[in-house]
Amino acid sequence: MRRTSHTGTGALGTASAAPSPDSRGTNSQVSETQLPYHSLVESIDGIVWEADGETFRFTFVSKQAERILGYPVSEWVNDPQFWINHLHPDDGTGSSNPV
Repeated sequence: MRRTSHTGTGALGTASAAPSPDSRGTNSQVSETQLPYHSLVESIDGIVWEADGETFRFTFVSKQAERILGYPVSEWVNDPQFWINHLHPDDGTGSSNPV
């Protein structure tokens, strides 16, 4: 598992080659065992995300992403090219394969 943290932009995320066993692919389904984690994530004033380490497709993005960056969470998790399509051109070199 590759973990990244960048406090300058308020982002915290994980990228993994294998999907996490509790990953649902949407933010709307939260099991009882996930409630404490979900509450913690939603209380953070920053973007928390999880992505597949091979495809870099987002599997979870916290609600703060829309408030901070303006893109709905549904776009982050439903568009397989979301990350690549939203990189600044100066940041694109080598970033299409971030792991």
